[in-house]
Amino acid sequence: MVAALVVAALLSPAPAALAAPVPDSAPSSAPGPQPTDEPRSLVSATSAPSIPESVPPAPPRAGSPIPVPTPTPTPETATTTATSTPSPTLTASPTPTASPTPTPGRLSPAIEPTAAAAPAPIPTTTTPRITGSAVAGTTLTASATGWSTGTRFAFQWLADGAELTGATSATLPLTATHSGKAISVRVTGSLAGHTPVTRVSASTLRVMSAAVPTIGGTAAVGSAVTARVGGWTGGTSFSYQWKADGRPIAGATSAKFTATSSEAGKRLTVTVTGTKPGHATASLSSSATAKLPTTASAKVAGTAVVGAALTASTGAWTKGTSLRYQWQADGTAIPGATGTTLTLAAGHTGKRITVAITGALTGYTTVTTVSAATLRVAAAPAPTISGRATVAQTLTARTGGWAGGTTFTYQWYANGSKIAGATGSTYRIPESAYGKKITVSVTGSQAGFPTLTRSSTPTAAVNYPGRFTPPKGATSCPSWAPIKGNADSGIYHMPGGRYYNATKPEDCFRTEADAVRAGYRKSRA
Repeated sequence: MVAALVVAALLSPAPAALAAPVPDSAPSSAPGPQPTDEPRSLVSATSAPSIPESVPPAPPRAGSPIPVPTPTPTPETATTTATSTPSPTLTASPTPTASPTPTPGRLSPAIEPTAAAAPAPIPTTTTPRITGSAVAGTTLTASATGWSTGTRFAFQWLADGAELTGATSATLPLTATHSGKAISVRVTGSLAGHTPVTRVSASTLRVMSAAVPTIGGTAAVGSAVTARVGGWTGGTSFSYQWKADGRPIAGATSAKFTATSSEAGKRLTVTVTGTKPGHATASLSSSATAKLPTTASAKVAGTAVVGAALTASTGAWTKGTSLRYQWQADGTAIPGATGTTLTLAAGHTGKRITVAITGALTGYTTVTTVSAATLRVAAAPAPTISGRATVAQTLTARTGGWAGGTTFTYQWYANGSKIAGATGSTYRIPESAYGKKITVSVTGSQAGFPTLTRSSTPTAAVNYPGRFTPPKGATSCPSWAPIKGNADSGIYHMPGGRYYNATKPEDCFRTEADAVRAGYRKSRA
């Protein structure tokens, strides 16, 4: 009978009011009897309320406890002790798993839901890499390869380990503010269903500040040019390589370079490499020059003296070059002086003259060459001769118009022949010069000026004077003026006359007419 009741209880649906599970954590409303090892009756001593027939039974839910109804007492069960312990509750299980152990004093335990497992990290990751040179003015790029497919990346650039504000893209343009700092990048990868993973790259060398070099000077054959490095990180050491049309020039590894005929018609560049311990090494190249022309130094031919013409000498330039000229006085352009020659004027006195020649040819460097300066322009007029060109007369050289401070030397000539010993500023004409024309050459010299020689125009042919005054105390007259004149008596004496030898001449005359013109009368003896 008891077995039949148990089976009936198992097959009957539980009332909805009794089907609700009691949480494991809730204490029972009243302490129940302690379990014992003795067999217990499946029927409670108190009667369970009857289940109304009008209430449909609720189906059991998976994991819900199935309560066992208390059967109506019968004569067979009336003899069951009133102190028997509560019957255990049967639980329906949706899966063939063991039911949880009932907690004493409760109707039945409930099966608690299992906690969700934490997501796993991204399966495959790698350390990011930085490509590019750590040089200001260039761009670094973060590379994150080899991660699980579908991974998305976020970037944060670091300088000496500190975050760079706003630097959150895959690239980082380097500026002077990064100079001297080591750059790294932090990459965070995200993948659906996985926890994010962060990796940090290795640091670069310290950022080098560098500048594109320029070329100073005139890029032409025979001209020296210089590499100008600009602003680099302090303490940087430099090396150089000059190139012609992109090809290294053997041995051209210093800051200065002078092109030879081998570079004619080619373009020059220079590559500057800067190094410093712990910093990135940077190599930057200049812009190319125009083609190198063949040029020639300007030269001035002629003497820097007022009245003279100077001529510009151009030499050989690249074929097809057009040339223009500009004459200068002490470095200042002379208005209108743009020809190949220049005639010096008084206004140029004391100044140095140069000529600038500019050569131009399409595709080539336009080059201006300036000649060496002349000595200061001298004002050196020809000397003049004062005095009568007659025997026994004294001639004087006049040098007016030369620059103050000029030192002079002289040389007298008779009919173009140098007169020995006649090197003073004056010259007394001897009888031997009779009939000859006299000239004098004056040489002037002064520091900074050209040494110049100027010659006078010749005198008339030397003649004898009609009257000659001999030295005081003389007893004779020269052969070319033999007539003696006595001033006290006013008488002149002819050679062979009675008193001729005894007369001390005060005047000598070439002819009697000369004596008469001088107021003398002829001796009667």
